[in-house]
Amino acid sequence: MPYEKWNKQVRIKDNCVGGERFSWTVASAFGDSGGENKITLIFGNPPQNTFYQKHILHFGEKNATILAVRKSGQAATLNADLMRFGEFFNIKTTGAPASTVIDISKINFNTMLYQFAHALRQARVGGKMPALATQYDVEIEFPAMCISTVRPGGSEKWYSTMEIGGQVVADDGAGRMAFDINHCAGAS
Repeated sequence: MPYEKWNKQVRIKDNCVGGERFSWTVASAFGDSGGENKITLIFGNPPQNTFYQKHILHFGEKNATILAVRKSGQAATLNADLMRFGEFFNIKTTGAPASTVIDISKINFNTMLYQFAHALRQARVGGKMPALATQYDVEIEFPAMCISTVRPGGSEKWYSTMEIGGQVVADDGAGRMAFDINHCAGAS
């Protein structure tokens, strides 16, 4: 699939495969005076990476439902229907202390992709992610309160910053990098 122009300085390419593997490439200079960089973001590659399924809330979905799916396999909250749903989407149903998601009804999807690419590129270039295939936590700041966190029995809280975990999968040294974003470490 070719790149689609998103605005004057950014192009985005959808690399998703068959409704299971979720990745996009963001091409931009990211505000630097240098040339274009191409940052590939891998959000889902089940069963080892299900970030897209667990942490990106789609139109019409509710964060409390995602938490219920993630807890549906525990004895105290056993729910066979939610377990089947979770297993179909490769979401572990053995428990989670909370559910933190990006609500794409509150932020443009391309803006979200750009913010991820920009923050991960800056972390890599700035030396905060020096090694390949090593897990790092990086804060992603969004221009909107689009991060929802729900705890069992608690009310929903909204934030603009999410801490994610990921690793550098590839870096050719010429501005092409790939990152595997594989967990969420909370919001603030």
